[in-house]
Amino acid sequence: MGLWETYWMIMGVISWVILPTLVAWLTIPRLPEVLAYSPVKSLVLAYLFGAMFGIGAVTFGLTMRYLGISLGIAIITGLGTAVATLVPPIVDGQFGSLLVTQSGITVLLGVAVCLAGTVICGYAGIRKERELTEEQKTVSIKEFALIKGFVVATISAITSAGTIYGINAGRPIAQVAVDLGAPEAYQNNPSLMIVLLGGFTVNSIWCLILGIKNRSVHQYVSGSGAVLLINYSLVVLAAILWYGQMFFYGASRTKMGTYDFASWSVVTAFMITCS
Repeated sequence: MGLWETYWMIMGVISWVILPTLVAWLTIPRLPEVLAYSPVKSLVLAYLFGAMFGIGAVTFGLTMRYLGISLGIAIITGLGTAVATLVPPIVDGQFGSLLVTQSGITVLLGVAVCLAGTVICGYAGIRKERELTEEQKTVSIKEFALIKGFVVATISAITSAGTIYGINAGRPIAQVAVDLGAPEAYQNNPSLMIVLLGGFTVNSIWCLILGIKNRSVHQYVSGSGAVLLINYSLVVLAAILWYGQMFFYGASRTKMGTYDFASWSVVTAFMITCS
C-alpha cells in the first residue's frame, strides 16, 4: 500500500467512519432520533474527546517508530491504563470508594501492576540503549530513540484515554438510545460513532498533510489491479479487527456496573501481554 499515511487513511475511513456508522444503524433503533434528542453538550464533548483520542492514535504510530512494538505498547498501555482508569472516578467523585471497598482496592492493585510493568519495561529500554551500539539499535528499529520515544509515548498514553472520556461524556446519548428501545449492550454505539468521527478528523488531516509532503497521494491507485485488490483487502481486514476492539469494549462496559471505568484496564492488560 506504500507509505504509512496511505494505509492509515484508508483504514481510518473504514474503521473510524463506515463501520461505526453501519453498526450503529444496525443495532440502534431510530438512530436519527437518538442523535436529535441527545444533549448537544454530550455530542460536542464526545466529538472533542474523540479528537483527543485521534492525537493519541497519531502519536502511537510515532512511538512504534522510535521504540518498537513491544516496548512502545507496554509503555503506552501501562501509563494509559492509569490515566484512563483513575481519572473518571476522580472526576465523578468516586475515588474515595476505591480506597474502602474490596473491588476498589482490586482495581487500584491492577493499576499498580500495570505501572510496575511500565517501569520495568522502561528500565529494560534504558539498559538496551546503553548496551547496544548505534548500528545494533537500528537493526530492528531504524529510528530507535529512547528519550524521544518516551516523550511521544507519554503524550499518546494521556490522549488515548479520550475514548473513555468520550463514552463517559456520551452517557446521556446512551440513555436516550435505551429510552428509544436500544438493547442495553449496544447503548454506547451512538456515542462511539461520534467519538471515532472526532478521532478520524484529526487522523485524516495528519494523513493528508503527510500525503502532500511525501507526494504519496497517488499510492491510493498505484499498482496493478491484482496488487490493489490484495492491499485493499488486507487494509479492510485490519480495519475490521481494529474496530472490533472498540465495539466489544463498548459492549463490555455495560456489564461492569459501577466499575465500568475499569473495563479499559482489562483491555490494556491483554494488550500488554500480547505485545
